[in-house]
Amino acid sequence: MKKLILFFASSLFCIAAFAQQTARLQVIHNSPSPTVDIWVNGSKLLADFKFRTASSFIDAPANTNLKIEVKAPNSTAATAALATFNATLEAAKTYIAIATGIVGDAKTPFTLKIVENALEKSSGATKTALAVYHGSPDAPAVDVYARNVAKIVDGAAYNDATAYFEVPNAKYILDVTAKGSTAAVASFNADLSGLGGGAALVFASGFLAPKAGQPAFGLFAVLPNGTVLALSLLTNTAEISTQVKSFSVFPTVANTFVNVNYTLEKETPLQIMAIDNTGRVVFNSGVITKNTGNYNETLETGDWTKGMYFIQLQTNKGVMTQKMMKVE
Repeated sequence: MKKLILFFASSLFCIAAFAQQTARLQVIHNSPSPTVDIWVNGSKLLADFKFRTASSFIDAPANTNLKIEVKAPNSTAATAALATFNATLEAAKTYIAIATGIVGDAKTPFTLKIVENALEKSSGATKTALAVYHGSPDAPAVDVYARNVAKIVDGAAYNDATAYFEVPNAKYILDVTAKGSTAAVASFNADLSGLGGGAALVFASGFLAPKAGQPAFGLFAVLPNGTVLALSLLTNTAEISTQVKSFSVFPTVANTFVNVNYTLEKETPLQIMAIDNTGRVVFNSGVITKNTGNYNETLETGDWTKGMYFIQLQTNKGVMTQKMMKVE
């Protein structure tokens, strides 16, 4: 990825040198669509650009039209574009371009979101500059609270981005709620204690109700150098334990199947998901309501690829997670 970013940066630098005027630009891939190539003005600038990855901020040509084409991997100049966008950047301004939406979907089509007035650093070493982007296609308009601190996002709909704001360097819990609600859809740990003087764009990604093969909902933070950090989902043990007495998986190293065992203290609507280490959902039970008692669910794993998986049991009170390894 480092070589890829350097290639992207050096290519744009050559164009910028000719144009004499530049803007700062970072690119984020947040479309659940496949890995893509990015072409600008007829030249391949970014190859094999993967979902939930980003470039660093680079100098890009300003005050000239940029024809941005998104193509399938291993593309050539003759390869048809999946999508084409035109953009003109102003000199000396800073931008983030986010590939988002779903190729071929009329409701949330694949598009390029341009965030203007982006920041690469905060005003001082004791603060972190943040902006928040709603990039989850099936999620409603949301509020986001820094728990016990303040509401930091008010009613952001899909494809909305907030302006940058500054917060003290600290550890936070971010509660994502439907607009106007105080009940968290999901909660995440956000440790900003080590980002003093820096900046980040926090973006929502994936689906609240993913189908098999789709990525699950999550929050991610992109740093100016292109690093993408997954914010860890908060397991609210105190609350969920009032519903779920125990939760385990066996075997933890599996070939063809894995058993999911759990005990409920009361009637509970719940959802069981299996998520691979890239965030893609390979199994989703959908929301089902179970009565008090002991349960064992068998998941067929024969078609899963080899690697680490996270088995999650989610309720309206939180989530419990167990790890297992799929072997051949």
